[in-house]
Amino acid sequence: MDITVPVANTSYAYQSNQAISIQDFTVKNGDTSYQISAGTNDSGEPLASLYVYKGTPETGKLLAEIKLDPATVANNISHSLAEEGVKESDSL
Repeated sequence: MDITVPVANTSYAYQSNQAISIQDFTVKNGDTSYQISAGTNDSGEPLASLYVYKGTPETGKLLAEIKLDPATVANNISHSLAEEGVKESDSL
């Protein structure tokens, strides 16, 4: 699945929580946020989902959750976004 967003209106933030083995990566375009969460659940099984929010993941409304195949989620997305000129943000 490809998500295309205009570079001028887009920023991203990345965080990792080693305590629960989850990495979150969020791209914000206007008032819509796309968050990829990937890692392992409490049982050690791999998981990955795409969440779409109106607003931010912390305070916005969840519009959709799409389960992904954990084997298809790419690591180091931030390097590709930086190469495309998308600005990194401390938070969204």
